Amino acid sequence: MEGTVPVTTERLIGRWILAPGDCRMPPSEAPEAGSPVVSPAGAVLTLGAGGNMTSRQGDFIRRGTWKFDGSSLRIAVEPPPRRLDMGFIPLIEPGRLVLQGADEMLLVYHRDPFVGVDHAP
Repeated sequence: MEGTVPVTTERLIGRWILAPGDCRMPPSEAPEAGSPVVSPAGAVLTLGAGGNMTSRQGDFIRRGTWKFDGSSLRIAVEPPPRRLDMGFIPLIEPGRLVLQGADEMLLVYHRDPFVGVDHAP
């Protein structure tokens, strides 16, 4: 992809806001026409220093952990209602985080401009 920068743990840290119109879901999970994309990682994804993660979808907040091993991003969301483990290949473009998942899933997030990259969310 054009304009990508090397993915590092430091570049992943921050608050990311889902761009549903840029996302692609697998055919088995595709929303009905006119329905918004619902990301399994949440509409607002916060990757904190030290591997802490929060995910927000409307008023529902989930917590968990994340880890980047140099090539893949692992996110574990703790209950409720159940533990959810997800793996993605991340790409970082200026101001955007693209997460490629299994079965052609593509989640696109924009960096929250109101949270500085150099500050822990």
